[in-house]
Amino acid sequence: MSCVSRDKGFEEHGGGHSSCNECLAYHGLTRDGNCMETCSTVGYQCSAAGVDYWGNTQVVYSRGANRWRAEREAIQNCRNNNLQFCQPQGCYQQNEVVSRRWCR
Repeated sequence: MSCVSRDKGFEEHGGGHSSCNECLAYHGLTRDGNCMETCSTVGYQCSAAGVDYWGNTQVVYSRGANRWRAEREAIQNCRNNNLQFCQPQGCYQQNEVVSRRWCR
C-alpha cells in the first residue's frame, strides 16, 4: 500500500507529498482548504481465453496482488469453466483506493 497527500487545489509541484505532515507544512492550514491523504494498493487484472464445447472463445478474468498470480489464476479459472486450450490474454496494472482522509 502507498499513500500520497495533496492539497485541495492543483498540486503544482508534481506527485504530491509523502505524508500529511509534509503537505500541511508546505501548504499550511490558512490556504484554501487542507490536504487530503489517499492510500492505494497496486494490483493486476489478467484475462485468459479458452474454447467452450461448441467451439466459441470465452474470456475469463482474475485479479491479484502481483501479475504472476493474477495470470495463473485467470488460466485456472478458464480451466475451471471447462474451457479448452486456455491461454493468457494479457494483464494490466490497476490501482485501488483503500482509504481517503483529510489531513488536520
